Amino acid sequence: MAKTLTGKIESFQERQVIIKLIDGGEILWPIKNLPEDLVVGDEVSLSLSAKVGLGFDNDEAQNVLNEILHVEDKKEDNGY
Repeated sequence: MAKTLTGKIESFQERQVIIKLIDGGEILWPIKNLPEDLVVGDEVSLSLSAKVGLGFDNDEAQNVLNEILHVEDKKEDNGY
């Protein structure tokens, strides 16, 4: 299963770029994972696919996603 998201480079931040999707959403993406020659206004396509059996456990998969999305580990007081 694969999905392609299309958008435009909206701005560059310190270590990430903001991509405004054609559906109105936004994605923060690490600059290090983009081609070097992109500039604000360039159109990009992101292809996402799911693979089964990569050998990740749930914690490892969550850590990979958090790194890509630059999400800090935030646990609520109730332990969730």
